[in-house]
Amino acid sequence: MKSPGGDGPGVLIQEDFQPLVEAEIAADGTIPVCVIKAGWSKNKRYYSESVLTRAASIYRKGTHMLWNHPGPNALREQPGGDLNAIASVLSEEAHFDPVGPINPKTGKPNGAGLYARARLISTYRDRILELAETIGLSHRVRGREVAGTAEGRTGKIVEEIYDPAKYGLPPVTVDWVARPAAGGSVLVEEEEMHMVDEEITNFEEAIAERDARITTLEEAHAAAEATIAEHMTTIAGFRAREILAESIAAAKLDEAVEARVRALVAGTALPMTDDHALDEAAYTAAVSETIEAEKSYAATIAEAARAAPVGVPGGSGSTGAVSDFLDRTGGIRAPRRG
Repeated sequence: MKSPGGDGPGVLIQEDFQPLVEAEIAADGTIPVCVIKAGWSKNKRYYSESVLTRAASIYRKGTHMLWNHPGPNALREQPGGDLNAIASVLSEEAHFDPVGPINPKTGKPNGAGLYARARLISTYRDRILELAETIGLSHRVRGREVAGTAEGRTGKIVEEIYDPAKYGLPPVTVDWVARPAAGGSVLVEEEEMHMVDEEITNFEEAIAERDARITTLEEAHAAAEATIAEHMTTIAGFRAREILAESIAAAKLDEAVEARVRALVAGTALPMTDDHALDEAAYTAAVSETIEAEKSYAATIAEAARAAPVGVPGGSGSTGAVSDFLDRTGGIRAPRRG
């Protein structure tokens, strides 16, 4: 199965049997349990110590411990879970122990793994204690695994156990199960896993189809936005020409000055608003500023021309400025009448 991050919810892991460490209830009403041991499991999955250390906090205080793993029918009929199936809860967050507690049955350390204490629900208390020799725990999680080799064996190497809170997955459970036997119980578990994996595949395909539709809609929206912006820019250009014509008419400019103003304004980008409309106030102000500047310059040159006519030797020294203006405007023309 695929890993999270938009690709899917990962592989369903219903791990094999973990016997009770000790069935004696402490004064606080709890018993010690092993959630999962490091190394190779009977289901041919390998859990490294580093993977289990990182996953310890996923098995939080209050994690439900169901009476049997829920099958696919139960998951469909009661996706929110069955309250009557809660046999116990973890009374503390799991922790990694590289040695493990001493097993009273063997007198030896239980081995490296994740350990915690569990509080038994009264309805199941006597039953769990009575069956302590023949039942155990199996965690139900989702994670990422790859084919590989470890400690000289080949199988599925678990690289990560997913935190449901991080990936939006169903809650982790650590469930009470009967000791696996040859044949039936293992086959039933494999069939359940196959059916659940098929549902996950259908879910992934539905998500992929939804994502494809979203992508198509986003592309269509972007194209529509680009078209609207193009039309708004065209409209802004029409409006800018209207404002320029109105401003020039109001200023009653000489033809040469008018040509200069139009040339200067044409070379300037239109000021636009965030919604792709012409910023009329800013544009009107810019046009007015250009008109006033050119009128002032033309008046200065005209005054210089009157004081020192072009071509008169020994003039006032303004010939250069007059020539510059003539080069820029194409010559002084009489102001428009009316």
